[in-house]
Amino acid sequence: MIGMSKPFVFSLVAVAAFAAACTPTNPIARTAPELQPVDQLAVAPLAAASLSDTPLGQALSASLINGPTAVAARAAESVARAGVATEAAGRRPALNLGVTAGGSTASDDTTFTPGIRLTQLLYDGGATSLRVEAAEAGVRASQAETVTRLTERTLSAVAAWEEVYLSRRLVEIARRSLAHHDDIAARVDLRVSSGAAGSAETLRVASRRADAAALLARAQGQRAEAEARAMEIFGRSISASPVPQAPAVSTPSASNPTLLALAARRDAARSTLEARRAERNPGLFFDLTGTVDGDGGDVGGGLRLDYPIDTSGRRGAAIEAAEANLAQANAEYDLAESELQRLASSAAQRQRTLSAEARAARTAVDAARTALENAEAGFSGGRTSILNLLDLTREANQAARNQAEVVSALRVAGYERLAVSGDLLAIFGIDPRQHAGR
Repeated sequence: MIGMSKPFVFSLVAVAAFAAACTPTNPIARTAPELQPVDQLAVAPLAAASLSDTPLGQALSASLINGPTAVAARAAESVARAGVATEAAGRRPALNLGVTAGGSTASDDTTFTPGIRLTQLLYDGGATSLRVEAAEAGVRASQAETVTRLTERTLSAVAAWEEVYLSRRLVEIARRSLAHHDDIAARVDLRVSSGAAGSAETLRVASRRADAAALLARAQGQRAEAEARAMEIFGRSISASPVPQAPAVSTPSASNPTLLALAARRDAARSTLEARRAERNPGLFFDLTGTVDGDGGDVGGGLRLDYPIDTSGRRGAAIEAAEANLAQANAEYDLAESELQRLASSAAQRQRTLSAEARAARTAVDAARTALENAEAGFSGGRTSILNLLDLTREANQAARNQAEVVSALRVAGYERLAVSGDLLAIFGIDPRQHAGR
């Protein structure tokens, strides 16, 4: 074991004191702007249209807090923040403790000289600050991507909720259809027993009833699948209610989380490029050393200029790579901005189309119901054939199913527009900070 003399201990104390004086209590807070809060990344809440207190809003909040999307978001933001801390550490002094072993031709003895060295960066052309800025932009991108992932998850949950309601509605329609066929079959049996009808009518009714039973079985299977998906998302069974009507939306803007994430990635690429260029400047360091040998201890200090002249082309290649990354980030932002406008236009057109289809479906249901009522009266009076009655019954049931599906799709389309505009989380009162674990 190597003993330490008093002079060497004094050297350690002096170097450590200098390190403490040079180390800021919070290097990031003192030298960098405050990171943008997550809640500023989402569109401002739609105060008049909040759905946070609805059964759907409450179920969404509960399912998102500890869901896999929130867990992944917390991990991604932790990684990004660790990157900021890593780059900011370059501003603080570095403390190294070592031992130098040596000898000479005049003696066979080997000497061991313990020493300590503290190095403080004084100037590097701003490369360290630029790397910190790039890391902070990465945090902002991670925050915006959290909002994007939560939006996607919320839209999937809304669709699953509505799918459960629709599937239950289709089961009800199929059950009524089967019951109606049972009623027709009973009436035909009475006509057959009285000699007013033959076996052909009985067979037709039996065939159509079998079709109705098959439709009910299919609807029940779809309901089971929809409820299983909802259970996976919400972690519990949900109420048999449709999703609330979506409020009006704003047009997409630069506050859309997808655009914010890409803008932050672009800022990170720009800062990284500037950092690579700044690394061509010489680095200036202050070194403070303390050593001890057989003659006692020694403390010394001085300035050191570090300027690599030949890097085997690595520096130039790094700059070219950073330039390419920035060009890619700019292109991705422009492409996403154009795509977002296209998606907004498409979503608006889809909603208008579904609105027209819903009105047409309502008209079709009313017409089919009237035609069926007339056929029922005609069949009782012997003026309508059993085939005509069965055909009108099938048309009425198909019209009811079509209307249910179109109206359900129209309700979901409103939320799709909210997702494109960036308003979806706001209308449910979902705070990205809470779900990202901040």
